[in-house]
Amino acid sequence: MLRKLVLEGVGPARKMEAEFAERLNLITGDNGLGKSFLLDVAWWALTRTWPRPNSQVIPRPDAKKASIHTSVLGKGRKPVDREIDFKFTQQMWVQPPARPPLPGLVIYAQVDGGFSVWDPARNYWSKDGDAHASAYLFNSRQVWTGIRDDEGDWRCNGLYRDWASWQRENNEAFAQLKLAMEALSPPNEILRPGMLTRIRPEDSQDYPTVHMPYGIDVPLVHASAAIRRVFALAYLLIWTWQEHLRAAALRREDPTHRVIFLIDEVESHLHPAWQKRIMPCLLKVVEAMKTASHQPSVQVIASTHSPLVCVSLEPFFDDEQDRIFDLDLDPTRGVRLEAVPFSKRGTSESWLVSRHFDLKSGYSEEAEGALAAAAALIEREVEKPGGVKKAEFIKLDERLRTLLSDTDSSWVRWRSIGEKRGWLK
Repeated sequence: MLRKLVLEGVGPARKMEAEFAERLNLITGDNGLGKSFLLDVAWWALTRTWPRPNSQVIPRPDAKKASIHTSVLGKGRKPVDREIDFKFTQQMWVQPPARPPLPGLVIYAQVDGGFSVWDPARNYWSKDGDAHASAYLFNSRQVWTGIRDDEGDWRCNGLYRDWASWQRENNEAFAQLKLAMEALSPPNEILRPGMLTRIRPEDSQDYPTVHMPYGIDVPLVHASAAIRRVFALAYLLIWTWQEHLRAAALRREDPTHRVIFLIDEVESHLHPAWQKRIMPCLLKVVEAMKTASHQPSVQVIASTHSPLVCVSLEPFFDDEQDRIFDLDLDPTRGVRLEAVPFSKRGTSESWLVSRHFDLKSGYSEEAEGALAAAAALIEREVEKPGGVKKAEFIKLDERLRTLLSDTDSSWVRWRSIGEKRGWLK
């Protein structure tokens, strides 16, 4: 479990520090300020691998020294602190010689559809050296079709094959998958597995289908981007956990009791109705992984651009085990990452105008400008009655009519001015 991450001389800020909560951590902020960067570094800090080929982060151009400090809670009860420095002569990050702590299972869902998985029973350092994979790195296609090693052996069958196999066997993994589908379903539209099907006469593979609310079994290969996104999230959680249990049993080891789930832009591809459900639903999927004999604790570190995701946290956010962060660009101090006290705002528009999203309002930019002009005009009329000319009022009134709905609350004060002057009937 990742307790702390301190970056110096690397990334968008000269120094960036985050202390993570044990259950849920949500990172907000504008594009380009470092949300994906933080998740990449968090993955590396936990696994000693980079999440994609050629994705190693490099020091800032103005840095003479660069370091990444981590505090990870492994098998023991106390966090283990490590300082990793960048060696400019070698152009690489050099780990301390001691073996790193075991953080538990680590899963990273990237915004481009790729996934990275690290399993302490299959990827941790061993005396066999390179006889095992350092991590499982899936591109967006391999999540569905699987991964083979250099000898042609399957390291992961992929969602299509595993789902079909689980469904035929009707095993524990399939039961967990069905619970995950139900948890991830949109409101009033429960998604269920349909019958396995063939796609083309020359293709002998059986493909899973989703029984849609309108009564048709749709092959998952043809499903919407949103459905594919949420099912990929559920599959990787279940596949990683099931494979870990098997690997631990073969090694005669106890399964890990910790899972860390990193998710970049958790709302990616999702309709607003799903954005309001995705975080609570993912926590339900995590609960579905648990059995009578295995009860892993799960830490989630996710980024979002969606105020609806933030709204969805309000019913269950717990300051003792959850935290929300904001990445912001300070004109004088540059990029800053801060843990912000969580407060309920009630509506997505209230979240939009909070420091997490920094919008002036939920209106279009054109409407914002017109409303600002209207407010200034009303203020002039209040301070100096008769100071506003009819032509000026009528021109702005026509502009507002093209930008605002008839039921907008802004009309009340605006029309009172016009009616008082006799310009509106």
